[in-house]
Amino acid sequence: YGISLTETFLSINLFEDWSFEDKLEELLQSRAHIICGYADRDGMTSTTSAPVGHAVLILQVEPSGGMERDIVVYDPGPESPGQRRIRGHRLFADIKAGKDGIWVIRESHDKK
Repeated sequence: YGISLTETFLSINLFEDWSFEDKLEELLQSRAHIICGYADRDGMTSTTSAPVGHAVLILQVEPSGGMERDIVVYDPGPESPGQRRIRGHRLFADIKAGKDGIWVIRESHDKK
């Protein structure tokens, strides 16, 4: 299709909880797009009672008071699609619970 993108999967096991938001900010500042997979354990994005695998697009990291930071995401749904805020430590824990990670997508500068 002529789309020059590269994708790298980073397991959540590569991160510490205290540095997760910093790494997301660093990636976003470098113009990367980040898709995150996680286990929705408590209805953060779904109304089902069992943990559900889910994915969101990470848009930005914002302060939310004190040491806390929120991750602003775009949730594709199917229930209530749109932007939402998730506490950074909560998203990290849900990614861990899902044994998941983040996909970093960048524009490829390798023209073939």
